[in-house]
Amino acid sequence: MKTGERYNNYDMDGDFVSYIRMIEDQKLNVYDQEGNQLGYGKMIDKHRFNIYNMDGNLTSHGIRKDGPAYNLFDNDGDQIGYGNQA
Repeated sequence: MKTGERYNNYDMDGDFVSYIRMIEDQKLNVYDQEGNQLGYGKMIDKHRFNIYNMDGNLTSHGIRKDGPAYNLFDNDGDQIGYGNQA
């Protein structure tokens, strides 16, 4: 994931729910469909990132597969969605 890139997030039904924008090296913001910021996050390593709500609570995490695709999981480890580069 590189600065400026956008990644769309989908729920398990395939509906668009939000997007991620890399704002700087290792940091990202999460936005709803209207562009309102929902949260932020940071890369843990090359394949994993955490997402926090605006209160700073961990809400989910992503694990990248090969290429720009990734799966999203809740805090219990259940898959809640997936994403890919826009």
